This record gives sequence, C-alpha cells and structure tokens, in this order.
Amino acid sequence: MAYLGQRPKPVLFTRARAYQKNDNAHVEQRNWTRVRQHFGYERYDNPAVAPLINTLCQGALGDLLNHFLPTLKLEAKVRQGERIVRKYGEPQTPYARALAAQEVSPEQKTGLQTHHARLNPFQLGRDLETQKKRIEARRRLEA
Repeated sequence: MAYLGQRPKPVLFTRARAYQKNDNAHVEQRNWTRVRQHFGYERYDNPAVAPLINTLCQGALGDLLNHFLPTLKLEAKVRQGERIVRKYGEPQTPYARALAAQEVSPEQKTGLQTHHARLNPFQLGRDLETQKKRIEARRRLEA
C-alpha cells in the first residue's frame, strides 16, 4: 500500500552483486548457462517484464535445471609444477545431490521426490519456450 507522496520503488536489473567491485566477470561466467542462453544479450530494462522473467526462472527453467540437467562439481585442485589440474566428480543433477546430502531432512527429501515425480522434462521444455515467447512479446510491446 502506497502512502500519499510516496512513489513505488522501481524494479532494478543489475549485473553484479552489490558492493562487489569488478564482479562482472564472475557474474557473466554464471550468466551464460543460466541467463544468456535463454534470453540472449538483449537489455531487459522494462519493469513489466521482470515478474514474467522471475516466474520463468522459479518455475519451468528452475525445475529443468535442478531436476534434469547434470552438472560437474569440482572436487579438488592439484598443483603439478606450474599447472593446476582440476579433478571433477561424476556429473549429477542438483536434485540427486540434494537426495545424497545428509544435511537435507527426510521430509524435505520426500517432498523433492514427490515434486520430481510430477515433472515431465518435455513439458517443461514446451512451457519454457511458450513463456520465453510471452516475455519477448511483452518486451517488444512496451519498449
């Protein structure tokens, strides 16, 4: 609820973490797989698009990345002379890592398993594409 004389806060699109100077290289490294492959290099500075992007990232895209796309996890770095050799573990999905973790409670694991059983990766891909088309249409409409 806005009081008289107060304007609503604008939605900001930032590229780096707050108070982290020279952080763009690390953010862009992560952005390639999480953002750039899906949204490209266009500038999304329209506040009306922000809720749609957040819904996509927390919905279909998040479920697809967390439940069905495996990633490598760095286990060790070993220095051999002047070179650093990186040792990676077996590729696993974040869902599989959560089920294997002892820090996750059994109730959370059963919740994850029931959520995973309801997911269909092909339907998630279709939902992802339709939501991306909706975001692009909204961006072009109000640009």
